[in-house]
Amino acid sequence: MRRVVPLVAAVSLGAGCTTVTSKIPGVLDLRSDGADAPVNSAALPPARSGFDGFAYGEGVKGGADVVIEDRSHFVLNLMPIANESSTDEWRTAIGDQALRNVAITEQYTVMTWAVGFVKGLIPVVGGFITGTWDFRARGTRILASGSSVRDESIPPPPATDTGITPGVGY
Repeated sequence: MRRVVPLVAAVSLGAGCTTVTSKIPGVLDLRSDGADAPVNSAALPPARSGFDGFAYGEGVKGGADVVIEDRSHFVLNLMPIANESSTDEWRTAIGDQALRNVAITEQYTVMTWAVGFVKGLIPVVGGFITGTWDFRARGTRILASGSSVRDESIPPPPATDTGITPGVGY
């Protein structure tokens, strides 16, 4: 019993530390923010609907302004088991072009609560497959070939003097 209590405490404390990684395709090029690039209004495939939309989020929806919504599921909030990355949704939204004005957020909505509630109703499984992580991103699709690159180089920030000489006084 003495060994079980610390184990249960460690698992309980670690269950709140969930790491989710989404690899965003493309290259971040800071020479242009795409502000002058034309908007890409090509049609996107339809968003998820029905049970898939309920369980995994709506996916990618919109036209020139897109919203990516993705929902991941975990066992004991430790291991992702379903829809663990939104990389496919990013690929759909970006295609072979780019996004500007990107905002990435987490959300806890009524749908997040509803998915957790429905999972709790499933005998035995509902106790292990816990909470969801809802991811939402917004951006404007642009034609990457139309953006211009700044002509001037950006000067580096001035060096700071901390007053500490390395190796002295340590």
